[in-house]
Amino acid sequence: MSEERTGTSPWVWVGCGCAVLVGLVLAAVVALGWWSYKQGKEIEAGFKDPVKRAERTREVLPYEELPAGYYPLGAFSIPFLMDMAMFSDQEPRPGTEKGREFGERGFFFIKVRRFGKGDEDFEKFLRGEGEEPPLPEGAQVDFESRETVATGTVEAGGGKLRYQARRGSLRAEQGTAEGIANFFLVECKKDDGRLRFGIWFGPEANPAVPAAEADFTGTPADPQTLRAFAGHFRSATKIQLRPSQAHQRTAS
Repeated sequence: MSEERTGTSPWVWVGCGCAVLVGLVLAAVVALGWWSYKQGKEIEAGFKDPVKRAERTREVLPYEELPAGYYPLGAFSIPFLMDMAMFSDQEPRPGTEKGREFGERGFFFIKVRRFGKGDEDFEKFLRGEGEEPPLPEGAQVDFESRETVATGTVEAGGGKLRYQARRGSLRAEQGTAEGIANFFLVECKKDDGRLRFGIWFGPEANPAVPAAEADFTGTPADPQTLRAFAGHFRSATKIQLRPSQAHQRTAS
């Protein structure tokens, strides 16, 4: 009589492996959903609470004193990818997320991980080789450019800002604005794998005057005005301080 072989079929192990894999995927989806929900609640609370709103904004971009007429709108982060701080000329209405809006002026500061040709694209834009700024999708900011009115470099807060100012229309979740937007890149002395840039926008007195004849004094296109504005954000011109360091500095 021949001996019968007994044992577990390989397909059983394959089936068990698939079940484990499906379970891990479901667990990851649930964990991601819970994390997203928790993050959403924290962001919502951060926007509604004036104290938390100011603290969170200051963590992304520390400052000792804001420029006159500007208020912290709040900040948000996409973990490991991007941090964004927002400032407005309109004081947010307490207790409502709908208070996140700006009037004629505003400022966005963005820190984003360097991926692919991000640096190269921004460099080309600053050289005037790109029609639209290469903004990350997560920033939810669009700018329709009409013409370049100024380019250059300024020293502010011990660092260097390379900028390009353009006439155009800026659209964001917080509102829309017509006028001049200054896109500036912060040149850091130490590379931490992040690209830092600002978008400062405001109106101009005579938008119909050709750029070659217009007076941009006092607007975001004015290098002296840009230097004074950026000087309020000392850490914007160097590697970002850790939140604990930032609070120690601002408290001193």
